[in-house]
Amino acid sequence: MADDAFTDALYARGLHVPFLHAESVDSTNAWAERELAQGRHTPFVLLADTQNAGVGQRGHQFDSPAGTGMYCTYVLSATPEQMMLLMPAAGVAASRACAIVSGTTPRLKWVNDLLVGRNKISGILAWIRQDRAGHPVAVLGWGLNLALPANRPLVANQPVAGLWDVAPNPDPRPALLANFLTELTTLLDTPVTIMPAYRRLAAGIGWRVHIDDGQRQLDGTLAGFADNGNAIVKTSTGTVTVAHGTLRYEQL
Repeated sequence: MADDAFTDALYARGLHVPFLHAESVDSTNAWAERELAQGRHTPFVLLADTQNAGVGQRGHQFDSPAGTGMYCTYVLSATPEQMMLLMPAAGVAASRACAIVSGTTPRLKWVNDLLVGRNKISGILAWIRQDRAGHPVAVLGWGLNLALPANRPLVANQPVAGLWDVAPNPDPRPALLANFLTELTTLLDTPVTIMPAYRRLAAGIGWRVHIDDGQRQLDGTLAGFADNGNAIVKTSTGTVTVAHGTLRYEQL
């Protein structure tokens, strides 16, 4: 697809943000790190048609076949409050963009997978890095299964699906990207709205869960989410909050 379709979609939303497109990269987040190291200023958006080393949470592989997915990274500067709530804001923005373009509203699985039913269709990955001036910036990657490839299953540690059964024509990525950035900008401009919106879209509240945060293993009931985005889990020994980690629903 011509890059003009993406820039036109962004400009139509008043998003005058530099946009770079590649047919194939290792990962768009790694590409973003290289752009920062070379002195590129924020904000900017990167999009690839496929990734050969896509990365998910905690280093898991994010399979990125051509023609059936969207793989993009948005690099932005943000205040400390915005940085703290970036992941929940990105989840809400991604769900809203999917709803606007497809009519399907994915639910959010903490930290930030998007689900249709009980199937994962999307993952979001945020890194905090520095620009060449030493200022903190957010590297925010979004990978979305538009549809499942016909010739092979995706590699995943849970059931997967696509936003559509078959990737639509014309290409929905320009509209998805423009709506995602529009919704994200609106949320970050009004941080008080982020967690209420996240809670409305969250899946699994009241369910039994297992959380691995890299230092401890927790089993309990997902009770909700704190105003800073942390998960609240009721365990057999009390209520704890968890800032990051991998969550698994025991029902799945």
